[in-house]
Amino acid sequence: MAMTKKAKVWLVIGGVVCVLAVIGSISKNNQEAADKAAYDALPQATKDSLAAVEAKRDSIEKAKERDKKVAGKESTAYVMAKEYVLKNIKYPKTADFPITPIRVLYVEGGTYNVAGSVECENAFGVPSEHKWFATMHYNGGDQFSDASWSCSYVSINE
Repeated sequence: MAMTKKAKVWLVIGGVVCVLAVIGSISKNNQEAADKAAYDALPQATKDSLAAVEAKRDSIEKAKERDKKVAGKESTAYVMAKEYVLKNIKYPKTADFPITPIRVLYVEGGTYNVAGSVECENAFGVPSEHKWFATMHYNGGDQFSDASWSCSYVSINE
């Protein structure tokens, strides 16, 4: 059975593709061998420096993964910070917090800086607004549990 012209063209194209694949494979193997030879020729101090850079890169990637687990809890940080502010004002029963904070900033490693305001009465029963700042730490676990949070700093402008 005779092949058509179209079939012959496809056969030639298929052969060329196979040849290119083989050449690419050989070229890749040659490049890998050349890279290994170049690395082996490096002084040990350079190899150690490269290893240190690679270790640092791995450490940064692990820190980024860890931060993904503890970041994104700004609203909860604000709610928990308000609890610590209540513990540090003179008349907590009169305290009225706005729905949203002035600012919540995720720092790193589960640490949040929270700035807000609270309106509460003073010793004379006169309501006044006070600005406050707290540094909150999310320690892992249920983000809505008091046990998952700690506060290392609270400052209230009274």
